[in-house]
Amino acid sequence: MQQGKKFICLRLPYPPSGNRFARIGHGRVYTPDDVKAFKKRVELIYMTSEFRRVCFPTEKLKVNLFCAMKNRARDLDNMFKVTFDALTAAHVWTDDKQIYQINATKVIDPVGYMVITIEEYTELLPEVPE
Repeated sequence: MQQGKKFICLRLPYPPSGNRFARIGHGRVYTPDDVKAFKKRVELIYMTSEFRRVCFPTEKLKVNLFCAMKNRARDLDNMFKVTFDALTAAHVWTDDKQIYQINATKVIDPVGYMVITIEEYTELLPEVPE
């Protein structure tokens, strides 16, 4: 990481399934209680961390996810949506549209947790021969 670059590293709880992120019932869309609780917990972790003053209002971002998943059957990509929306609600960034690069690793661990690092994205353009 380059000197002076903004950086965040958080250990987050195991997120609820992205497949259940929003539900439709009685003609309206609602958020399940486990998703609401996850968002509040992520905000509390961020606000009580040493990184609470680091935020990325406009920068392009690179996100690294280390997902210790409780079971092998869960899809790695389902970990993203709920977690990214929770970080948006915590005001870590303005919108997850700012993410230009995602690196993710999946391991199996009965505890279940996620470590996420966020930093400014540096665009590397390929060299084109003349």
